[in-house]
Formats: sequence, C-alpha cells, structure tokens
Amino acid sequence: MVERMCPGQDTRYWTVDDIFESPCSHCGYSLEFFRNDPHRCCPACGKYTLNPKLDLACGDWCTAAHDCLEHLDKQLVTEIREAHHA
Repeated sequence: MVERMCPGQDTRYWTVDDIFESPCSHCGYSLEFFRNDPHRCCPACGKYTLNPKLDLACGDWCTAAHDCLEHLDKQLVTEIREAHHA
C-alpha cells in the first residue's frame, strides 16, 4: 500500500530556505519555523504566531490536501488563508 504524502511536506525536497526565523508578531522574539508549521508558540510571551510563509492555497487543487490539512483546526486554516490574502 502506498501512503500519500503532500509533496510540500516531503523533506527530501526542502531547501535551506524552508527552515527560517521570523519575529513573534506579539513581542518580536525570533522564532524558528519549518515551512510546514502552521504556527509557533513563542517561548518569550507564550502567544502563538502564524507562519508568515505558510500558504494553504495548495488545498484548492492538490489531491493530497484532505489528508494533509484534515488535522488542522478549521479556524486556524481560515486565519492562515486570510493572512496570505490580506
């Protein structure tokens, strides 16, 4: 049986740019993100910051999207999509 995986989640195809730092949107502390992290909890202030590079537009066309995105909270998906279309 072949397990389906989102091509964007497959770390064999990642580059050095797929792991990056971005400031916490609440306090400015530098957070490390992986390209597929939806958000990170800041150790400095305890609040969550959305991944500024995560784009879920692939969910509109990718055949693996249901398997990939089903574990995410629907409200979080909405917030991420709105942040990228703002």
